[in-house]
Amino acid sequence: MKKWRGDWILPVLVLGMNATCGFVADPLVYGPGYSFTVKGQNGVTMNWHEAVQARLVSLRATPPNAQFGP
Repeated sequence: MKKWRGDWILPVLVLGMNATCGFVADPLVYGPGYSFTVKGQNGVTMNWHEAVQARLVSLRATPPNAQFGP
């Protein structure tokens, strides 16, 4: 940075640092969701991501609202 000072720069710095943290943490959050599997109600094997989405839909969430990842 060019040694900018002032109250206006704080939100820019916070958003910039959080975006970097989110980018780095993404594989730690979504990686296990796609790597580990569980047995579904019908004995079907599914990954954690699919299991959580199926559970949210069973709790009456619409499929678009139950989706929390790509």
